[in-house]
Amino acid sequence: MYLAIREMRFAKVRYSLIAAIILLVAFLVLFVTGLARGACL
Repeated sequence: MYLAIREMRFAKVRYSLIAAIILLVAFLVLFVTGLARGACL
């Protein structure tokens, strides 16, 4: 656990970029799902 916390402290930019990409992919999936459900009505 200590090693993971130390690694996150030294590589903040890398982990924040990974988190941002994951959030964007989740938003894209929700957006496309919403468009697909709206088109079916």
